[in-house]
Amino acid sequence: MSGLHSTSNCAVDDVALLNSLQISPSYRRVRDIVPVIWQPPSITWVKANTDGSVIGSNSSCGGIFRDHTGAFLGGFSSNIGLGTVFEAELTGLMLAIEYAASHNWSRLWLESDSSSAVLAFKNHAAIPIRFRNRWHNCM
Repeated sequence: MSGLHSTSNCAVDDVALLNSLQISPSYRRVRDIVPVIWQPPSITWVKANTDGSVIGSNSSCGGIFRDHTGAFLGGFSSNIGLGTVFEAELTGLMLAIEYAASHNWSRLWLESDSSSAVLAFKNHAAIPIRFRNRWHNCM
């Protein structure tokens, strides 16, 4: 909210407030807007949507579980510490599998925006050494 001294961009909803304070807004440039529609799992399945993130050298991940009606069944988040985006995405998938196992959900539909983490299911050699034991336990 410090106007021209800010390195961030303002949301469109904040423009009126900034103008009333005589602060020049800094606008975001949106490349493409891609609509994403959540698809429910089949009636006997639980769907887990996971994501991982890194800011600086700190990584974290999280996930949310829903049933075929879209009802919330649970969720998790974890501060992982040092790590890469790939490691954060993998950890999110592993935590989702472990969470589902702890709730006896044997039919789990995993969904992630990380194509490289999803491909790790086909190529176990892509799993970093420090994650392999946990990964194999999840499988």
